This record gives sequence, C-alpha cells and structure tokens, in this order.
Amino acid sequence: MKRLLITVVLLAASFAAFIPQESPVAAAEDGCALLNSATYDGVYSEDNTGPVEFAQGDTITFAADYGPEAGRVALQDGLSIYLEFEGSLVDNDGVPGVMSYTFAEDTALSDVSWYADYFFEEKLTRDAAQQLIEVDWTVNCTGGEAVEVPGCDMFINLPTTSVVGAFVSNAQTYWAADLNKATADPSIVIPAGKTAWVLGVSSSQEFYKILWSCTLLWVPTSTMGPNYDLVWNGKPLPTNVVN
Repeated sequence: MKRLLITVVLLAASFAAFIPQESPVAAAEDGCALLNSATYDGVYSEDNTGPVEFAQGDTITFAADYGPEAGRVALQDGLSIYLEFEGSLVDNDGVPGVMSYTFAEDTALSDVSWYADYFFEEKLTRDAAQQLIEVDWTVNCTGGEAVEVPGCDMFINLPTTSVVGAFVSNAQTYWAADLNKATADPSIVIPAGKTAWVLGVSSSQEFYKILWSCTLLWVPTSTMGPNYDLVWNGKPLPTNVVN
C-alpha cells in the first residue's frame, strides 16, 4: 500500500502543460473529417489538432475511459477530462465520461485540445495520460456530407452545395480570404485548366474556398468558373458564404 501511494504521489508530481505550438502558417483542415479519422483516437494519440474548421450544427463528442495502466495505480476516482477551444474551457467530465459541444455557426479554430488532471491538480503529462486514459473523438457532421475524395487519406466534410469548378487563369492560393495571406515556402499556384472542389464564397465575395490536394485553400473568384465536363456540365459555382 505504501508503494502504491508513492506511485500516485510521483505521478501527481509529474503533471505539466503539454499542448504543443502550432505552425504559424498552416492550412485549416476540416474538423469534422479530421476528428472522425483514426488519428485522434486510441491512447492519447494527439492532444492538439492545429487549425480546424467546423460547420454549423457539427457536434464534437469526446469519450474517455481508463487506459490499460490505470489499474496499476488503483485509480477508482479522481481523474477528470477537459475540452478546450483555443485555451478556453467548453466542457468537462470525470473518467469514464463524455464531453460534447455543438457549433451554433460555422467556426474556425486555431486548435481543439483536451487535457486531464487528477483530483483537480495540474494537467497530466503526455506520458502519464497515455498510461491512464483511452480516448475516442467523434463528430456528427450535420453541416455537410463526409465524402471520400480520391487521393485523400481521410473523408472530407463538403457542404452539400459544393461543386467542382475549373480554373480560367493561373491562381495564387491563400491560407485565408485575405490578400496578405498568400501561401509561401512553397507558394502554391494552380494552373489554368485544372479543376477543384469549390465549397463556397467568402463574405467579401472576393474569394472561393476550395479543396486542393486534400487541403482547404482560398483563391480569387476571378480565377474560377464552371466546369463544362460531362459530369458537371457547366453547373454554377456555389454562392453560399463559408468561413
């Protein structure tokens, strides 16, 4: 019993913040498809998503249970989990437990992360949580349809109004609907004649949001038009505003 108590005390002493820094220039990924992939499930596989986007109505569900090593320190109570968006707490529960959050509008986040603690002390280290907790992320993708895109290793959540458009001129791409946020190192320029999924238009009506090489990017609206192949037959590009 004394040895068990020492183990728990040593574990508590190892608590520390563990959220890594994100890349300063990273393309936002579709949060619904990303969190539904196997990457974020299992035993503490990831704790920070990086830039992600969710559609109105998407619901995150995060379930946690005791991991394979929890019994070795005789944990019956005391573990808690917390869900954070950009460092702000949105839900918490005990272990085993479930946290959830539903987006009231289209939302872009720099990170979605979780952490755990023991008896409301400081955050567990990655190693400690990996031993004690198993997690499962799921997202109910009500804001669109998760579809399989050729060449991508995960399902992409596309609004049902998405259309494949064609580039009528070479297009500089941007990380956001902002001329000051062009892709760089390397700069991504899409040649005229190529095609891409178009998810919608920016609130300024100056940019289309597109899916290119499994990455969500923005291009000036002047660079794209309808795709006149046998599948799309010149269908107009979407006019719905997306973030």
